[in-house]
Amino acid sequence: MKQLFIIMLIPLSVAAGHDNENQLSFPPAYSTLTKVDLEDWESVTKEFSDNALWNQNTTKIQSCESLYTLPVTTSREGNVSFGGICTIAGSGQKVFICTDRMLGRFEVFPEFQRDLPWIAQKIFDHCWGG
Repeated sequence: MKQLFIIMLIPLSVAAGHDNENQLSFPPAYSTLTKVDLEDWESVTKEFSDNALWNQNTTKIQSCESLYTLPVTTSREGNVSFGGICTIAGSGQKVFICTDRMLGRFEVFPEFQRDLPWIAQKIFDHCWGG
């Protein structure tokens, strides 16, 4: 019996955004991965902590060094998923965390990459709110 394997390549592109911050167009989500504005970092970090508690996860976040948002639609007012590289309180371990606003998914990844396509894919695969 012959089997047919189909490999699908999805193009990802990095384009300069406002304030020279990198953005990643992420076609599978019909969205763009962008850095969270600095004035929103505290609220997003709190959202990580709240979703950790809601999911009965004991992770305590000390701080985050990078935070990204991946809206479910092109509207920034709709459901949003977040991901970030954060430091765990007590241990000082750096991890990648993602969460979504709609369903409250929360995932922690001890191993991560600082690569925008990797970050977008992790958010999409594990914390997509759509």
